[in-house]
Amino acid sequence: MKSNLENYLGSDNILSKTDKRHGEVYCLLKPDGYKISTEVYKVINDNNLAAIEIGSFYLTREDVMLLYPQHQNAPFLEELISYMTSERVSIIRVEANLHKNELFNKLFEVVGGTHPKTAKSGTIRQLYGKESETSLVIYNVIHSPNSDEEESRLKVLIHKYLKNVHV
Repeated sequence: MKSNLENYLGSDNILSKTDKRHGEVYCLLKPDGYKISTEVYKVINDNNLAAIEIGSFYLTREDVMLLYPQHQNAPFLEELISYMTSERVSIIRVEANLHKNELFNKLFEVVGGTHPKTAKSGTIRQLYGKESETSLVIYNVIHSPNSDEEESRLKVLIHKYLKNVHV
């Protein structure tokens, strides 16, 4: 019997061919990433990962503070809040036949480093991210956690806005 994921992705996808339980990580497409989600999903899927949007919504100031506790005293905090609350964002689930820590590492390889100008060629942030000479905020398309702790903050938002999704 096919799983819901296999039914969603079809029979010719990388996940259905292995029929094993796989790891999953939740990411957030920022406002600029939400606008080009098809391109972002293509990069993820072309790297043997499966990206599935599970919902979209608008962030509040409090949500941004939750996601970025390391920036609570940063000089660019207000600009970051303005950017992150300006348009819809979406939560995506990235899945692969990898253990969770391996998936975090693989996802980082696909997403790229924080700064688009120095991110590895072909990564999401290098391809679609933007940096400004006049701003300290980096418009890097996607918030991708690198630990269970960071991902747990995204799960709070999933519970808040996407009540029918179980994580």
